[in-house]
Amino acid sequence: DPQHAFRAIHLTGTNGKFSASFDGLTLLGDTAFEHKTLNDALRLAMHDGDDDLPLHYQVQMEHQLLVSGAERVLFMASQWDAEGNLIEERHCWYVSDANLRARIIAGWEQFERDVAIVRAFNRLFQRWATTGDGTSACPLWRGLQAGLPEYTAASARMDAALNRSFRRLDPQPPTKRGK
Repeated sequence: DPQHAFRAIHLTGTNGKFSASFDGLTLLGDTAFEHKTLNDALRLAMHDGDDDLPLHYQVQMEHQLLVSGAERVLFMASQWDAEGNLIEERHCWYVSDANLRARIIAGWEQFERDVAIVRAFNRLFQRWATTGDGTSACPLWRGLQAGLPEYTAASARMDAALNRSFRRLDPQPPTKRGK
């Protein structure tokens, strides 16, 4: 029953590496509550029980279900006037979508891989930048200062250095396909 939702400002939860904030959760944690300001897109999506919320709202609520372990979310959108009087409200239930959840988890896994690559690049760049007399010894930095011709050469050297680093991580080069 949404009337028994626990309402708190900045209510947050975690589940392993995932976290989310909630507009409300029941005390048993089986139902979450999400509230938005009513807009034209939500008006078009929420009508007569045939509700098809925009994907970004579904992703938010699916992530909240992942974190909280709740079974469903009461989604509410409302509009109020300047005096605080309710003008219009719409409600619908969101229940978990296994395919969307899998896509969300895959997205976070890809994000972790991307962060690892950026961190490896930053470590390599920092090592390069701190050799010799600091950043002036870094070909990429000098290239940025000198202009495109040296930048292009520095970029090629950086690419070669990255390739060497990746070969150390995976000494077996990928097989060529096709030709």
